[in-house]
Amino acid sequence: MLNTPAYVEQDNELKVLEAHWRSQVPLLFVGPKGVGKTLSIAHFARVNNIPIIQYDCSEDSKRWDLIGRFVDVGTYELGVMPLAIEVANREGKCILVFEELNALSPNMQKTLNQLLDWRRHVYVPELNKVYRLEPNAKLLIAATMNPSTYGGVFELNEDLRSRFAEYHVTYPRTDVEQKVVSMYDGLPDDLVQKLITLANESRAGTLSYVISPRDLTLFAMLYKTYTEVFGQDKALRMALKTTIIDRFNEEEVKTWVKPRILSIFGIEV
Repeated sequence: MLNTPAYVEQDNELKVLEAHWRSQVPLLFVGPKGVGKTLSIAHFARVNNIPIIQYDCSEDSKRWDLIGRFVDVGTYELGVMPLAIEVANREGKCILVFEELNALSPNMQKTLNQLLDWRRHVYVPELNKVYRLEPNAKLLIAATMNPSTYGGVFELNEDLRSRFAEYHVTYPRTDVEQKVVSMYDGLPDDLVQKLITLANESRAGTLSYVISPRDLTLFAMLYKTYTEVFGQDKALRMALKTTIIDRFNEEEVKTWVKPRILSIFGIEV
């Protein structure tokens, strides 16, 4: 079972996961980077003691990653799809997560169809074997993806997309984000407020990079260590530089990032 970080529910997503666990209808989380799509599923699996398999999709994903392949004479290595069925049958339950689903090429997307509809099986032709869920076993297929406006992704095939229910998430409300960032010891409340102000302003414009909750939690994780190593004044500058400033292009640092940090934090960087 994954040792997941603490998680703060944003907008009923854990209840949505509970409903889909009961119904076994595949669920796709759609939303921007760093808002906790992956973490919410991992947290749900941990608190409910459900084995979880997470597969990171990419344009280089191959059939053998999903279905399996012979790695030696007489030795067949299962891909994540039949493996998840085997785990569910053995343990009675499992969650299989396809991370960044729309990073799969259109041909690879079609490989998923047989597991996602009423068939709920995986056929492995090399073994002439069909992997099926036992009657009392539960397997939830979940997936995450960024909006199609992000680079390096494909449009989802309609036949694949229609097999998922979709739950769209966005950046958390300010009070929720405060709880998330404040979980890290050593971060003053006023600093949390300033970070969230800067993040919200980045989300309102057309910048090349948007500051996410993940960026703010990285800041919180590093701030305490930087304070121990560099001292408090330099720690703030260093944490801003490594987790926020250097995300932006040079022109945006000059025209937006540095002026906003000066205005909000009262420091020059």
